Amino acid sequence: GAGILTLQAFRVIKSLYDSPKDEWIPVGTVKHLRVFPVKSCRGHEVFSVRCGPLGVSIGGLHDREFLEINGKTGGHLTARAFPKMILMQCNASEGVLTVSIHNGRSVDVILDDVVNNNVVRRATMHKQKQADGLDCGDAVGALFDKLLGVADTRVLYYQSHLFNGRPCIPKPNWWNNPVPKRKDTIRYADLAPYLITTEESLHALMPC
Repeated sequence: GAGILTLQAFRVIKSLYDSPKDEWIPVGTVKHLRVFPVKSCRGHEVFSVRCGPLGVSIGGLHDREFLEINGKTGGHLTARAFPKMILMQCNASEGVLTVSIHNGRSVDVILDDVVNNNVVRRATMHKQKQADGLDCGDAVGALFDKLLGVADTRVLYYQSHLFNGRPCIPKPNWWNNPVPKRKDTIRYADLAPYLITTEESLHALMPC
């Protein structure tokens, strides 16, 4: 019995080794790497990143780890509706999230305090999918209120153990090529843990 299993395993491995290999074709060069710790706010251009299951990170910066929502409805706030958000400078280092606006005013959020307070809120995001996060407190929410001219903004801090109803499941019609059939977990990014675009696409969006 062991001999039969060994032979079968050998045949499987050999068939994988002998199967035709897909040819890798260069399609471009990575020119910029950016990490956006707070969704829709100004990102950080970096030289290198660590690639993990939830996306890219470097040091204390994790991509789309924080999200802004309306405190009453739970609806997420993005630069699509509030372009001024891209003026917000955000940094996460040594357990502190620092958010600054153009007039020099800034707020520091001690992330250990956020975890210890454990105020859980639910966000409704892209395609009405929902995910939970920890409320980062009144001060940082008020800073967003001031910049955006709205009321009751809350900033959420992603935690992997909280509810996340936003699995990333690629669909065949997303691209013109076959895509892997797999399921990924994402923080607060839209659709996928890794987002890639081209310079030509960005130029097409810019007004002439």
